[in-house]
Amino acid sequence: WKYNQLIEQNAYLFKPDIYQGATPADWKYPYVRIAYANVVLDGIKKIKQTKDNLIEWNQLKGSALFFRAYSFYDLVQLFAKPYDTETSNTDPGILIRLESDINVKYPRATVQECYERILSDLQVADSLLPVASVNALRPSKIAALALLARVNLAMGNYVSALSNANKALEIQHTLIDLNSLDTLAKVPFPSLKAGNKEVLFYSKIIGYGTFWYSTLRVDSLLYNSYSNDDLRRLIFFKQRGKNDIDFKGQYTGLRYDLFSGISINELFLIRAECYARQNNIIEAMAALNSLLVTRWKAGSFVPLIANGEDDALRKILEERRKEIPFNGNLRWEDLRRLNKDSRFEKTQIRILNGETFLLPPNDKRYVYALPDIEIQLSGLQQNPR
Repeated sequence: WKYNQLIEQNAYLFKPDIYQGATPADWKYPYVRIAYANVVLDGIKKIKQTKDNLIEWNQLKGSALFFRAYSFYDLVQLFAKPYDTETSNTDPGILIRLESDINVKYPRATVQECYERILSDLQVADSLLPVASVNALRPSKIAALALLARVNLAMGNYVSALSNANKALEIQHTLIDLNSLDTLAKVPFPSLKAGNKEVLFYSKIIGYGTFWYSTLRVDSLLYNSYSNDDLRRLIFFKQRGKNDIDFKGQYTGLRYDLFSGISINELFLIRAECYARQNNIIEAMAALNSLLVTRWKAGSFVPLIANGEDDALRKILEERRKEIPFNGNLRWEDLRRLNKDSRFEKTQIRILNGETFLLPPNDKRYVYALPDIEIQLSGLQQNPR
C-alpha cells in the first residue's frame, strides 16, 4: 500500500475524484494516440490512391482508424456512463476529436455519438486492413472484428457482437492448451517475440505500481474459485501463503507488464455469452466448453451443462471472470454493463484498517472525473461526483 501513488490509493477506496484534479495517463495517453491517428488521417487525404500504393494506403488508413477507435473506446469506459439504449442519446460522453488541428475545440459528444463513431471507425478499418498483420502490434482485419465484438457486447448488441466474434474466429480460432505450458515458470505464457498464438492485438496497461509483480496480490476468493484440476490455478497464480497470492498469467509473457489487448479466448467467451442471451443454450455451452477443455488437466474436464438461459449466463460469466483476470479494463467494463441487470449486479467492497468502503452497482463513481484543466480551458461539463 505505501508504495502506491495517491491515484491508486484513491481508486482502491472508491474516492469520488481519484485524480484530484491532475491530468492522468488514463486520459492523456489515449488522446495522444488519437492525435497521432488524426495526423495520419489528415495527411493521407493528400495522397492520391493508386494501383501501386493501394495496399499500403489502405493499411495506413485502416490502422489509424483502428487506433483511434481503440482509444475512444478506452476513454468512454472510464469517463462516460455505460451504454444505455434509453439514456445514451443525452448522457455526456467524451471529446470525439476528428482533426489534427489542436486549436479546434470540441464539446462533449453524447455516449450514443461516441459509440457510433467507434463502430464507424472500426467498420471502415475492417474493410481496409489485411486479414493478418506482420505481428500483433499492428492492427489487422481480425483485430478490428474482435474489437467490434467487444464494443457491441458493451452496448448489448448481442446479434452484432456474435456475428463479429464468429467472423473473427473463422479466421483464427486456435487456443493454447495449458497442458503444454510449464506451470512452474515465472511467466508461463510466451512473449510477443516468442509468439502467443491467442493474441490478436497486443497492448499492455499503464504501469501503475499496484500492478507490479512485487505488489499485486490476488483476492483469495477468486483464487479459490478454480478447481484443483483447472490448470489456470497453476498457470495464472503462485501461492506464497494462505492469503498471499501472486498473479503470473500475463499474456504479454513479461513478468512486470499486464496484457490489455485482444485475444482469442475473449472471443470464445463473447460467442458463448451472446448465444446464451439468444437462448441458444446448446451453442452457448459448446463455445464455453471448447475453451475450458484447453484449460483443464488432460482427461479431467467434464463438459458443463446448463438448465436454461439464466444458468448458462451465470456459468459463462463466472468463467469469464476466471479466464481473463487483470486484462486491462475488461473487469471494469463487465461490472459497468452487468450492474444494469439485477441478476448479475455486484457491490464492490474494500476493507482497510478495519474500515469498509463500498461501491454499489450503478454508482456515479463508475464514471471518473474529467481533468480539471479540461473544465477550465474548454468549459466542459464535469461528471457528477
